[in-house]
Amino acid sequence: MTVSTGIASWQPNDSLESLFRRADQALYQAKSAGRNRLELWSVQMENDNA
Repeated sequence: MTVSTGIASWQPNDSLESLFRRADQALYQAKSAGRNRLELWSVQMENDNA
């Protein structure tokens, strides 16, 4: 069994939808980086998906 986790922090004036979207981006980054990892969301992830 493996566990991959994506973490994003709450930003001022944030909606739940945008928070979950960022956490989801971090989760998929963790999975693509080899799984069984924890990734923190970063602005770079947003830029890579643009």
